[in-house]
Amino acid sequence: GRGPGGAPPPPPAPSRPDKPPPSHKGAPAPPRGSSLPGPYYSFIPEFKGAAVPGRPPTDAWVTPCFASCQASSAATPDAKGSAAAGSLQVQIRCTGAAPVAAAAGWPAPACVDTYLLATASGWKVLRVGKEGAAKLPWGGKGEDQGDLGAYGVRIFRFPSTLTAAVEAVWQTVELFRAPLSGAGVAKGDAERNAAFLRDYAHYDMPPRAKAVVSAPDEADVGSGDVFGVVRLDGLDPLIMWGTGSRIGHTAAALRMDDGQLYVVESQDHTSYWPVGRVQKTPYREWLRLASAADYNVAWLPLGEAARQRFNETAARAAFARWEGLQYGFVNVLWGWIDTPTGNFPWPLHPQLLMVSLAILEPLIAKAGKPSLVNQALGQRLGVPLESLGGLNTMGAYALARKAGVSFEKLITLPEQDSWEYPNQTPSGGAGPAMVCNVLVCRLWKAAGLFGVPFNCAEFTPLDTYQLTALAPPSPEGARGCPGGPPGAPLCQIMGSYTMGMPTVGTVEPFAGMREGCPSTPPDYEDRVKASGWC
Repeated sequence: GRGPGGAPPPPPAPSRPDKPPPSHKGAPAPPRGSSLPGPYYSFIPEFKGAAVPGRPPTDAWVTPCFASCQASSAATPDAKGSAAAGSLQVQIRCTGAAPVAAAAGWPAPACVDTYLLATASGWKVLRVGKEGAAKLPWGGKGEDQGDLGAYGVRIFRFPSTLTAAVEAVWQTVELFRAPLSGAGVAKGDAERNAAFLRDYAHYDMPPRAKAVVSAPDEADVGSGDVFGVVRLDGLDPLIMWGTGSRIGHTAAALRMDDGQLYVVESQDHTSYWPVGRVQKTPYREWLRLASAADYNVAWLPLGEAARQRFNETAARAAFARWEGLQYGFVNVLWGWIDTPTGNFPWPLHPQLLMVSLAILEPLIAKAGKPSLVNQALGQRLGVPLESLGGLNTMGAYALARKAGVSFEKLITLPEQDSWEYPNQTPSGGAGPAMVCNVLVCRLWKAAGLFGVPFNCAEFTPLDTYQLTALAPPSPEGARGCPGGPPGAPLCQIMGSYTMGMPTVGTVEPFAGMREGCPSTPPDYEDRVKASGWC
């Protein structure tokens, strides 16, 4: 059925489903809650507005300390009368001090709001504890006047005291101890991350009764089958929280010319995985590494129709072109971000992302990692391939302003499978950038499974495993599953925590899919409602 060459032609292309009017596509998510269910990520400040020079004050907001606050900014020219070479004075004016008793979390007798003020050039902290105007000088020699004039000084309020925010940073870092501590995931770290998923994404992963490895025989695994992975190490749960996915990593099976079964994937070199880049690993060796890394793994076979169509020869040829490519750092964000605000868990906001990317760029460079955004933003702005490598964040922002494209619009422009990025091949040449699930999707595409055009680079793990290329869960239980409870709809082959993926194989592919999907935690109701058209 899936043997070399000669695969049957793909099925007729289904028409794109009916969808809401264009104005709905990519619309902001519905109003979300104003608090998080626990301490994790509670250090993230909430965007309140932007104090733009020469414009009216921001809309007023309410805090536990004050009934009304507004921000504004005014130019302060230097001695020669040049505003561009001088600085701003930013002020937050608050009125209606709240009674101390109503301000939970602040020690008596003071109630103090703490703000992060930021532009793409820098940041400062301002504490407001009394009525009137709290003022702060801003700008100077290193300030990007273009960014300041277009977006102003962004005002973010921390949800509690600065001390509590620092404590929340530490508690959040503890979610990520596993990647820093070795190959395995300690029991306490796994439990902490499982609780995070339960509370923040409403995804319950209870401990399994028998955490044994019960992998299928090589002969039972077909090329194109997927292994869905959850590692309770902070990173996978973060991906799952942001996207609504029930897994954080994907890999695919592919039988090579020598008849040996391999697992192919896009992976970074880590404390638990010895090799980075797009790679292949013999099946049994991959199972050993996955078990040592404390993976929770589900085997997701292709559906029978897709198995018959899967052109193994074409898939091998595609993988041969891709093997050795860098992990897709440069487009890791774009499967997730589809809408101006509807993909950001509260209180994350695109303006916080904008200033953070610019401010953190030097630190990322010192760590030896490529920027997550610069080259991808350049692609969206028409920067030639040979110039992408020299583009920095501030340069990309300047090009966007020149083109009249807002940051919120820029980050929602679709990533194209046809794009190539510099320094992707082992020899330093240009090539495609693919994260784990994008590689799987493109492997399927190369194997002839789809009859409609869409960009795999716009997919999250959720989007990939929902495609009808995979067999849907069966009420009678997963066929051919060597372990797990009888009748279980999902074939979990290893891991200490129970996985659940009820929407596997439920979405027919359609043209242009997954380019405008919201994903609002914890229930992702907007994503569920939009799944047939976004």
